[in-house]
Amino acid sequence: MGFKDLVLFNKALLAKQVWRILTQPKCLLAKMLKARYYPHSDILAANVGSYPSFTWRSICSARDLIENGLLWRIGNGCDINIWNDPWLPGKENSRGRSKDLRVWKFEGSGEYTVKRGYRVLSSEHLQNVIVTSPDGTLSVEIICPLCKKGPEDADRLMWSCETLQSVWKSLNIMVPPFESAMGGKICLANTFSTTNEQQRQLMALSLWGLWYRGNKLFHEGVKFSMQETLGFLKGYNQDLNSTREIFSPSSSSLGNEIWKPPDFGFTKLNFDAAFQNDTKIAITVVLAKNSEGNIVGAETYLFKDVTDAFVVEARACERALIMAATLGFQRVVVEGDSLTVIKSIMKRQNDKSVIRPITQNISFLEASFEDISYLFVPRLVNTVAHALALEG
Repeated sequence: MGFKDLVLFNKALLAKQVWRILTQPKCLLAKMLKARYYPHSDILAANVGSYPSFTWRSICSARDLIENGLLWRIGNGCDINIWNDPWLPGKENSRGRSKDLRVWKFEGSGEYTVKRGYRVLSSEHLQNVIVTSPDGTLSVEIICPLCKKGPEDADRLMWSCETLQSVWKSLNIMVPPFESAMGGKICLANTFSTTNEQQRQLMALSLWGLWYRGNKLFHEGVKFSMQETLGFLKGYNQDLNSTREIFSPSSSSLGNEIWKPPDFGFTKLNFDAAFQNDTKIAITVVLAKNSEGNIVGAETYLFKDVTDAFVVEARACERALIMAATLGFQRVVVEGDSLTVIKSIMKRQNDKSVIRPITQNISFLEASFEDISYLFVPRLVNTVAHALALEG
């Protein structure tokens, strides 16, 4: 079922009830617990109390998982305690007309899920059990779960593991002899650079496949046989080759992957963005062209204190509409290479995504146009806007 630690999984399930009580305060369970345990506060601030029921005590034990990931997405500000409540970072969460919403920061949709909750708990648990020596270095030594002949270090994972060598031999991968003094990474690099493309693909697949199987064995106790592993790798390799044949760019397909002008009377707006994670600075670019392919407008815009690239792409689309409205374009086609942003705009539903305030403003800006449509294109088609964004 994808989980091993029942204690952590049970806590992730209980946290789902905490989330439900927070987000659905009018449900029967929330009303009953509030009347009994926290009539003048909320579930996160409530005390366990004297002689609590087993249900209430269990739910309280999972509150920290929700609280550690809980943020407010600011709307009208009526429900926010500005001194104590955690706000969502970034200027994209400025005050607006919508209601304040609680979101869980570890899930992209903003909704708590048991699957993600279990992953967060597992990650925290793994960090807590790692022991460090007095000099600050890790003192835990893990034996290779595949061959069990030595420590699970980079040299063994990439070269000296007997299981890996057996797989390569069975796949007819020609491995030249090297001096024992040479490190595993150097041996792998030398072999990888001298062999053919098909052999390189098999080597990369086997490294990934054994890493994946080793994790399943170590974390979930799922055992595997050599025959099963070889069948999996050969099948995956065959699928990759078939996919490459189907989707490899031919001369005819490459001719289709070009920018196309809009219909007569329309303006096409291509947008893109570049995000620097270290400085939290982003540049958005909008390029407007008419039906003849002539540039009729262009803009670059600097954003500071940006949280992630996903937000920047949404901001770039928003800037495209603002520029088009300023220049008086009435019939526009908005084109970009961020499928997630395009889908989020076209979905037109309320959700808890971090870009939802931006997409709501985009919907508001649409009223300025007679005709507007959105189109996703590959990066190759959006290459001009992309290059301008990188140039800044």
